Amino acid sequence: MTTQNDRLLKQADYLVEVAQINAIALYQSARKDFLFLQDVNVKHWESILTIAGIFMAANQLKNLRLNEQREQILRRRIAERLVQWEPGYAIRGFEDCESFFERAFASLSGHNHRFTASDAVGSWIVWNILGRPANSDEEWKLVRTVGASVTYNFFNWWQEKIARVPVGDNDIV
Repeated sequence: MTTQNDRLLKQADYLVEVAQINAIALYQSARKDFLFLQDVNVKHWESILTIAGIFMAANQLKNLRLNEQREQILRRRIAERLVQWEPGYAIRGFEDCESFFERAFASLSGHNHRFTASDAVGSWIVWNILGRPANSDEEWKLVRTVGASVTYNFFNWWQEKIARVPVGDNDIV
C-alpha cells in the first residue's frame, strides 16, 4: 500500500492537528462549567490536552493487531508530528502521560471499569493543569469530564470514520 493511499498514515498525520482543535473546543466549554479554570493558561491547557488526545489514540494502536513493523511506522509518524508541533516539550509530555496513565490505570482497576481509562488520562490532565492532583469534588468532576471527552474523541481514532472533519483545505477521513 502506498503512503498516499494509506488511511492509517493519513490519520497519523492529522492526529496532532485534530487533538489541538479538540483541546481548544474543550477549553471553551470547560471554562463555563468550571469557574476555577478562568485563570488557566490557555496555551498550557492546549498543550496538555493535545498530548492526552494523541496519547489516547497512539495507545490504541496495539488493539489494531498490526504487525510490529507497521505499528512502529505509525508510531514514528506520530512522533515526527509531535516534534514538528512542539519540538522541546511534546515527546517528554507524551512519555509522561504514558507513564502516568499506566500507573493510574493499574491503581484504578478496582473501580468502575467503564471510566478506568478516562479517569486515568483525566487525572494526568488535571494534575498538569493545576500543578497538583485533584482534591475537591469539583476538580474530580473535571477529571471525569476532560478524561471522558479525550477518551471518547480518540479511543477509536484508527477506525474508519463515517463523518469528515474539515481542517483547512483538507479533510480528515
